[in-house]
Amino acid sequence: MVVHSFYIFNRNCECVHSQKWQHYHQQPKELSEEEEQKLIFGVVFSIKGLVKKIAGEWVNSLMIEIHRSLSHHSASEQFQSFKTSRYRLHVYESPSGFKFVLITDQNTTNMSSYLQAIYAGPFNSAVVRNPLVSVADGVLSTDKLRREVELVVRSIR
Repeated sequence: MVVHSFYIFNRNCECVHSQKWQHYHQQPKELSEEEEQKLIFGVVFSIKGLVKKIAGEWVNSLMIEIHRSLSHHSASEQFQSFKTSRYRLHVYESPSGFKFVLITDQNTTNMSSYLQAIYAGPFNSAVVRNPLVSVADGVLSTDKLRREVELVVRSIR
């Protein structure tokens, strides 16, 4: 399995953390990092909205009831990944609205448990419990977060 990149987006659609290992696309014109982050968030936002609309009200209400019995998360979390001919994009949305995005090779299975582990472990210890990091400031990248995410990624390679 190959892990290409990892992103964390806040509730305001801003990329507050990113890490890259191997690039997954070859385009004649390279995108800037900011453009790439906006496109990734746009894809996640659009597909999540599409899934919600396709599911319909009846399915949504049924899934809400099922989810209430299984976890504390909302039914909007149903979109977890999609696959192209070059990569698979995995998404986990935390209860606080942060979106964790992992891009891997296309043969990788669902990585939701690893994204949840990054939220529960490295993100909580390096960001939420760190008084020196202000979530309101935008950028949440810290050396500790980078190191701990790197350890999680190494464990899944």
